[in-house]
Parts: sequence; structure tokens; C-alpha cells
Amino acid sequence: MNFIGDYVSRKRINKCCHLAGQDRNLTTIRPSAYRRLATWGEAFSYGDYLRKGLTILVGVLIFFNPFPRLTAVEEIAFYSSFALFLILTAKKQIRPSLNNPFTIPLAMFLAWAVFGLVTALDVRNSSHDIYAHLCKYLVIFYLLVNVFPTELHLRLLSAIIIVSTSIYAAFTMFDFYLLLGNPLAMKLGYRMPWEIPTNVIGVLTVYSALLCLFSLLENNPPAGKIIFAAALLLLTFATLATQTRSAFAALITGLIVATPRLKKGILLLTPLILLMVLFMPVKNRLSPQSLIDKISSDDRINTWHTYYQILRDHPVTGIGFGFETYRDDALLAKYNARVPERYRLPVADKAPHNFLVDTAVRTGYVGLTLFMFIIIQILFTAGKLAFRGSNFFIRNRGLAMLAAIASWIIQSLFENTLSGPPAVVLILIMAMTVILWRLDRNIRTESTGKPA
Repeated sequence: MNFIGDYVSRKRINKCCHLAGQDRNLTTIRPSAYRRLATWGEAFSYGDYLRKGLTILVGVLIFFNPFPRLTAVEEIAFYSSFALFLILTAKKQIRPSLNNPFTIPLAMFLAWAVFGLVTALDVRNSSHDIYAHLCKYLVIFYLLVNVFPTELHLRLLSAIIIVSTSIYAAFTMFDFYLLLGNPLAMKLGYRMPWEIPTNVIGVLTVYSALLCLFSLLENNPPAGKIIFAAALLLLTFATLATQTRSAFAALITGLIVATPRLKKGILLLTPLILLMVLFMPVKNRLSPQSLIDKISSDDRINTWHTYYQILRDHPVTGIGFGFETYRDDALLAKYNARVPERYRLPVADKAPHNFLVDTAVRTGYVGLTLFMFIIIQILFTAGKLAFRGSNFFIRNRGLAMLAAIASWIIQSLFENTLSGPPAVVLILIMAMTVILWRLDRNIRTESTGKPA
């Protein structure tokens, strides 16, 4: 049957009419309605599959975050999911929303990073990194909050993160200690440039361990609780195997924040962590004398002096958003020479090892202020959900996000976390916080009949 040049089968039209509650007698329907019914029927037939496909693609993107050697898979998943998201949005199968507490702060920070191109020392690299290390992360953020909108989706996202990081931790330890034959006294991942740096592994493992810890509180079957408990032990062991003080401090910080909700769990977990520390080489790096030596002679302090000299010359807009500017040996040597001899390094480090210094140097004090606005907003929103959420799930996961962002901040004070897998962890914390915020708002709207 043809109408206005469009062919629509009788079977498809009958199905559409049935779904739309119309009379199956085709002669009673105006020809102009056939096209609309056919389009609606196709959406009904394929829309759900496209949405599921989008969920799978975004899940794949997040799953492969800890695996740096599989960037091709991540790129395919990213561009495929973004394209499918645009298609579903155009077909009105998804109605994306920018309404969340972070939209304005993120937009302001993005605008300032773009404005910084005017004074950037390396415009080409800054332009590239604004796209690769800011715009793409923002796309991932909005994909997550629009593709995983429900409580069930949030549980699924948490499971993906836990499984992914657990597999990564297990494989890395197996490869590093068993296949390569390194002794347990060596830091996990040490001198493995093809993997995530040792000092950054803990950003992923601590975050996933906290998700495991809070998932144990929820109504899961016994098998689920066993899996979460096993993953928690594995991730804790991997965190301690890195022998990174910042990761250990982040783990303890997360547990302290979690104390109001996890008193019994922490009473059981803390002795276990201490037992692991006593029997693992990390105990040598946590002794009082080792900590005193580290504080008094940490190269990071010297590094921060060098980058402070750069900031003095570029206080407003910074040197540009590009990370490769740090690779300019002449630039670093110039400012390292200005550092008082007591703090001067023979060769300046090509990374600040502190997210505050990093942000300030690349975007100036204005950019740092805007970025801290984002961090404070995460803390405020997660804290409000943790203690004033509408139900147990929201309060529990809200506290998990509060513990996660506190842990991320602790590690970021000493490591490079604004690009790659650790930056995606920050995006995940923000996205999960927004999902919880929307769930809480919807519950309040339904209970009061007024917009929250």
C-alpha cells in the first residue's frame, strides 16, 4: 500500500493501529495518519533496542577506563555512544536535560579554558587538550546522567565499575608479581609505562572499594554480598600493594567519612586493613620515621616551588590548558632557575603532582576558583543527599559519593589526576551524584505534588 510515495506494509500498519488504539479498518484512517503511525511503530519496534545499545556502549566505555592499552575500544565506544545518543535525541527517544547543580560551574570553567587560548603558550596543544581532556569528559558526564537515570541503572553502573576495576587489579597483580616475577616488596606497577602509573592506581581502587563497601549495606542476595566482599578485599590489597601513602590516606579518609553509616563494617574492616599493613611491605613506608623523612624531603615541595614561579608570571589565565606545555624543557629550566637554591631541583619535574597547582598554572587563579567551585558543589550536593536524602538508597549512595570525592581530593593533592582514568573517576563521582540528586528530586515532587 502506497501513500505519498511511502510504502508501508499492511502488517506494520495494523500493528501500529493496534498499539495506538485505533480501528483496524484501514479505510477509516486518513492517509496522512499512516506515515505518523508507521514512524511511531518503527520507534516502538527499534527504540528500545537502540536505548539498550546505547546503555551497553556507555557501559563498555566505563568498563575499559582502567585499561590504558585498550584506548581504541574506548574511542569506538565513545564516538558510537555519542552518535547513537544524538540519533535518539533527534528521534525524541531521549530527552536530555542540562538541569543539574554542575551545569553552570562546568560551563563557566569550559568558557574560561577556551578564553585562555588567547594567552596560551602553546595554542595548538591547549586547543587539543580542551577537546580531549575537557569536552570529551563533559560528553561522558552528560551521557552518564541521561543514559543511567534510575536506581537500577545506578546499581548497574556501580557493578560495571567494581567488576572492571577488580579485573584490572587482579590482572595487574598477576602480571606484575607472578608472570614478571617481581617481589612483593616492589610497588605494584612500578616501571610499567604501558600501564597506569603506580601512584594513580589507588585512585581507581579506592573509589571502587568504597562502592563495594556501601553496596554491602543494601539489599543484595547472599551471593551478591560475597562477591562485593571478595572484591573489597581484592581492591584493598591492590591499594596497599602500590605502597602509596596518598592512596592509604585516601582509603582511611573514605572510611572516616563513611563512619556514620558503616560503624559495624568499619569495626570489622579496620583491623583487617591493619593486619594487611603489618604483613605487607607498605608498613615500611608508613612508619613514623619514614613519614617524617618524606615530609621533610619530598621532591613535590621543590616541584611546587618551580610551578609557583610560572604562576607568578601568568596569574590570571595561566599558561594554557594544554598538558604538553609542561614538556617544554626550556620553560621549566627558566623557572626552576628562579627557585631558591634550597628548593631547586637539578631537573624540574614535568608534572605538578597536585591538582590545585596544576589547575592554577594552566588556567590561572580565576580557573582555579572556578574549578574549586565545582569541587565544593560536589561536596555540598553529596553531603545534602547523604544526610537529607528521601530514602535509604539515596542517603547511602550520597554518603558513598561524599566519601569518594573526599578520597579523590586527598590523592589529587599529591598526584596527577586531571587526565586519563583518574579524571574519569571524578566524572563518575559527579555523574552518580547528579543521578542521585534527580532521583531525590523526583521522589520529593511525587510526595508533595510540587517541583522540588
